[in-house]
Amino acid sequence: MRCHVITDDDRAAFIEDVEWMLSCGEHPQRIARRMHLNVSAMELRLRRWDRGDLAQVFNREAGAVRRAGRQAAV
Repeated sequence: MRCHVITDDDRAAFIEDVEWMLSCGEHPQRIARRMHLNVSAMELRLRRWDRGDLAQVFNREAGAVRRAGRQAAV
């Protein structure tokens, strides 16, 4: 089985897509779904790629998802 290697071009395209969707008012959860990730994975990926500004948007959403899950479990 081969692992997909993310090139610099892939990374740039991914970040450009995320920036564009955010600028259009797309919700972070919907962006994550479109990119086939969850909001926590989006945050982690963007932080690893030195895009803390974008990761922060997904961090807030990931926190909201975690809080909602805890409240539902109670």
